[in-house]
Amino acid sequence: MGIIDSIREMKEVYETANKPNWDEVKKLVYVTLLFFALVAAIALPIFISLQYSIMICQYMP
Repeated sequence: MGIIDSIREMKEVYETANKPNWDEVKKLVYVTLLFFALVAAIALPIFISLQYSIMICQYMP
């Protein structure tokens, strides 16, 4: 009966654990999207300029 007791104990721990409210979830999503936008804003110009420089160097003698 040890397995059933441990499952019951896990269920009690889950029910008493503090679940995140909607404001915290929204804040986390906003921070994640902001981080991805920041990474894209840094990486995209570098990538585009690299592509242009490669394209120009191909046609240079």
